Amino acid sequence: MPAFLFLWNPGKDEESFRNYERVCNDAAKGRPYETRWICPSRQPRLGDVAFVQRTGSTHNGVFARGRVVRAAFEYRGMQFVQLRLDVFLPIGREIPRPRIIARAEYRRRWAPMASGNRLPEPLLQAVEALWTNAAHREPLLLERDRTVPAGGPTVSTALFINGIFDGVCTEILAAQKAQDGGESFLQPYKSQVIRMLQERKPTPEDPIRLYVSTTGNLSQICYTAEIIRWEDKRELSEQRRREVRHHLEMFQFKEVDLFTGAQENGEMAINLVSIRKLHRLDTLYPTSLLRKVSDSLPLRKRTRSGGWSEVYDLGDVIELPTETRERFESKLAAEVEVSRKLSDETLQARLASAGKVPPKVQVISVGYRRNPDVIVAVLRRAKGVCEKCRKDAPFLRSSDGSPFLEVHHRLSLSQGGEDSVENALALCPNCHRAIHHGAPSSGVPSA
Repeated sequence: MPAFLFLWNPGKDEESFRNYERVCNDAAKGRPYETRWICPSRQPRLGDVAFVQRTGSTHNGVFARGRVVRAAFEYRGMQFVQLRLDVFLPIGREIPRPRIIARAEYRRRWAPMASGNRLPEPLLQAVEALWTNAAHREPLLLERDRTVPAGGPTVSTALFINGIFDGVCTEILAAQKAQDGGESFLQPYKSQVIRMLQERKPTPEDPIRLYVSTTGNLSQICYTAEIIRWEDKRELSEQRRREVRHHLEMFQFKEVDLFTGAQENGEMAINLVSIRKLHRLDTLYPTSLLRKVSDSLPLRKRTRSGGWSEVYDLGDVIELPTETRERFESKLAAEVEVSRKLSDETLQARLASAGKVPPKVQVISVGYRRNPDVIVAVLRRAKGVCEKCRKDAPFLRSSDGSPFLEVHHRLSLSQGGEDSVENALALCPNCHRAIHHGAPSSGVPSA
């Protein structure tokens, strides 16, 4: 069966696959994604296999598979085919073009620049094999995935609420302390239902992460919490109303009027959000770090309080304790030295009693904005050969098929070295590590 490659650049076409997660979920439930696709070629026929490749700067590679369900046709002066795509790969598991070429050991030039290119048989076999492998791998923890404590559920998205009053958060922190944890309440001041919570129905066993900015700081993520329940206040039973009001009167007194006001007229603040584990972040991060599920774009800076967005979860990274890179590595080196002095018996005993899952820590380091032109010029000068050991690069990059060499500064930038071609070498990973961590040698040869 003939197979054709179709190209999609999300930078130029923001409408296709707008909510990619929903597209994937629909396809998994037997609801294919059908769309017109610009196609200059008239070769694709009804029933031919269709693969779609994402182009651009991120997540570049084949990510969708389906069929051509209508051959070339004219529409508003342009030529299209109709595609029905029924299988998708998660973001982060795309199949880059160089990997297909390498798998097929394909020696001819193959760099399609437009949709509708037929896949040569060796490349078709390669992409089918790679596709099968990618589609059947265990689920990845991607940048959009959220992690929770061991044994807990894994979900992919979180909720961001923009501009909660600082006093509300302070009351909740005090309530948590008084109750030794427990449930607290948020009442976003709008009459619009939070659809995400209505559909997902969070529970204590399956919570949704919450990110919060405050009225005094709209541009930063100030708090995180777990959402464990959502309710529409217009639908609360009398018993539930009494329970919530009793809690508010005991621990969140400033919220009582808002609760009873909504109870009377149902016009404002209809969402009752139950949360736990509200935590003020030691390090505040910009809200632009969060990406909206609707279009995968960063949150825009807000100038007014109010509203919310479903966002991809950052996981627990922003809540972790922080250490500088220097201190982190120094502590580990010192601990390794202590372990070196232990007898085999003591070492084995310590290993037997040690935990298998290490605690996480966020490591902060200072970097330099490298000149990309220097990197490219040095790699071109090397022509795929390490400038220390003079051997070919050990492997090719999966992203573009180029020889894998690393650019090293003779005199490091931290010591005042220049970011220049003259001060840089292209090294294989082995030589690069040897220079930084190996015993003194005769030095690095000139390029």
